[in-house]
Amino acid sequence: MSNRTRVAQRINHNHEEQSDRITFRGGTLIPEITRRALGSSAGLTVKRDLERYYAMLRRGLETISLSEAEARLLCEALRGWIFDIYSYELVWARIDDAIRSDALDRKYKVDGTALVEKVRGLMPGQKLSLLDAIEIALVHQVSPTALREIGLVRE
Repeated sequence: MSNRTRVAQRINHNHEEQSDRITFRGGTLIPEITRRALGSSAGLTVKRDLERYYAMLRRGLETISLSEAEARLLCEALRGWIFDIYSYELVWARIDDAIRSDALDRKYKVDGTALVEKVRGLMPGQKLSLLDAIEIALVHQVSPTALREIGLVRE
């Protein structure tokens, strides 16, 4: 069984009491959903698109190589940071600020400059993959096991 499958099972187990029915207001997404619906229902279109998006996040994360110390530094640097669809491009700057203000590179014994440049050089999809994985890691208290199960660390 893969690490991601175990995380998914843990998340599913934690939500067994909840229905698998999900609803939300489309708001500004309605034109995008309508354009993609191709004669199908909006709900099925959103489900399909989320499946594709989650697959892209998984594949994007597989292209990023981090040590456990780097992953822990990133989690600490981004704890409490809320990103939107535009701010993910500046995630490297948030990490750089946290390293400079809190000396996280010394705390985790990593080359902070190299890590910032590594994140800065990621493609947009990779940055989104990284942020998604960090959000999941923070929910699971950034344990070494969780970092591996999520895919932030593979060594």
